[in-house]
Amino acid sequence: SDYPVLTNITVTIDGIASYGKIYMLEGIENSTAVKTSTSGVYSPGATTYPRLIFHGVFSKNMRDWRDKIIAGTSEKHDIKVDLFNKAGKKVLRVTFYDTMPMTFALPPLSVDNSTRYQERVEFIYTNFAITNN
Repeated sequence: SDYPVLTNITVTIDGIASYGKIYMLEGIENSTAVKTSTSGVYSPGATTYPRLIFHGVFSKNMRDWRDKIIAGTSEKHDIKVDLFNKAGKKVLRVTFYDTMPMTFALPPLSVDNSTRYQERVEFIYTNFAITNN
């Protein structure tokens, strides 16, 4: 079938050759406010997007990008997330436009080795588009 398999995902960050290993993504959603006129007619208002969040172990390139943002440089890249079906055919692409990493976090550190090491990067973006391939 052409339904995506949620464990068969590739991520491309335009302009970033190597980003490390991503274990989980979240925040692929949007919400449109409702405007109501004085006569009770509904219409769509502004659409908002939560932060796109990557969990993984990231390369120096990702930390360098974050350091540029901290230093005040507005460096934006598009991020493409491709989902594949069981046969390995790409069935869906989500493109996030003008992303910037706004938060970088290390995991809780455990002295008894009971925590899996996963960093977290949170991105803002202008919008996203979903296309079928």
